[in-house]
Amino acid sequence: MKIAGANVLLTGASGGIGEAVCQRLLREGARVVAVGRSESRLNGLLRHPSPGGGLSIVMADITTGAGRRKICDAVAKLMPEINALVNAAGVNRFGALPTTDEEDIERIIHTNLTAVILLTRSLLPSLLKNPSVIVNVGSTFDSIGFPGFAVYCAGKFGLRGFNEALRRELAGTLVSVCMVSPRATDTPINHKAVRDMNKALKVKTDTAEETARAIVESLRREKPGNYTGWPEKFHAALNRLFPSVVDKAVARQMPVIRRFIGQ
Repeated sequence: MKIAGANVLLTGASGGIGEAVCQRLLREGARVVAVGRSESRLNGLLRHPSPGGGLSIVMADITTGAGRRKICDAVAKLMPEINALVNAAGVNRFGALPTTDEEDIERIIHTNLTAVILLTRSLLPSLLKNPSVIVNVGSTFDSIGFPGFAVYCAGKFGLRGFNEALRRELAGTLVSVCMVSPRATDTPINHKAVRDMNKALKVKTDTAEETARAIVESLRREKPGNYTGWPEKFHAALNRLFPSVVDKAVARQMPVIRRFIGQ
């Protein structure tokens, strides 16, 4: 799709990756309705130039029915001819499963999966009226289960299944469905222990701007699936075909992982 002049609804706009996606869309001339929970960070987006006709901000929580209704009302008012939905909202918690609170488990699954499905369902009637694109932002961990991220992986694996099924369900309509799976990205969502562990494991980490570029490029090309980074693309494919090989590789990393997983 053509970014310049497109009407884009972006969730998670007050987070690191979402904020970078918003800035990039604005620079390329899109009109953006940016949704987030942080009023100060949303207001900060208003300082960026928007040559394509503007930015509107909506402070709303996608995990609540009231929040989703607020978003849908804003779309109807601000961009009735919506061209794109970018589901970038997400939360995470690093730690072993026994140390993860029940409330955190529910919050992670609801934010990363259930709320995305519910919001997408609510917006589909509008999206189906025009050529449009849905981009779901996943993670390398939507295809590779990794210690310390069991609940996060569960949500992102589910998002991948939702994305695949919806893409096939909407084949032949005006709506394309895509997924971007970023590798490790340096954003506030990651606890210091995650950053320290990634450094110890020599995990390559992208900036929020690099990940945003990949998301916007997937929107432009309407590419069904896109893993960012090498060797992450290879590891995702290897895990699908030969999971026991990845099991052994992760087992060799476990002494390092255990140093951080309880922090």
